[in-house]
Amino acid sequence: MHITKRFAPLLSLPLLMLPGAPLPARETVHRAAPPGAAKSTKTRLLETGAWALQSDAPTDLLNIHLVGFHPSKANPAHQMEAHHYCRQVNEEFAQCALFDGNGRDANLNGIEYIISAQLFSQLPEEEKKYWHPHARQDMPGVAEAEAGNGDR
Repeated sequence: MHITKRFAPLLSLPLLMLPGAPLPARETVHRAAPPGAAKSTKTRLLETGAWALQSDAPTDLLNIHLVGFHPSKANPAHQMEAHHYCRQVNEEFAQCALFDGNGRDANLNGIEYIISAQLFSQLPEEEKKYWHPHARQDMPGVAEAEAGNGDR
């Protein structure tokens, strides 16, 4: 896979803060609050119990953080910032959850699969229309499909 770890999450060890070391990413604020009522006390208690008793095993594997700008299909001049938290499945395939920020209150706004140019070339022509190149997001040689938005 041709993804670079340009915006990889940084460990918070003081030893990594050497001259020339990358600076820690600033937390960005998400742009939209989803509609709905505030969390109830019951919901907060259930969340606390889940936090104490359950594992985050599947999401712990999302250990690559890429930041890109997604152009709107209807109006490519309109772009939105997308924080990709990805799992590298193998050299040619990554699975990503997209968020509108990188803070604790960021909203999930997409799921994407990123594949190599070679895997993309093997897709049926009918399938290729659901993919877009990542070259626009400064990740040359890869393509991605969006899931959950009606496109795939």
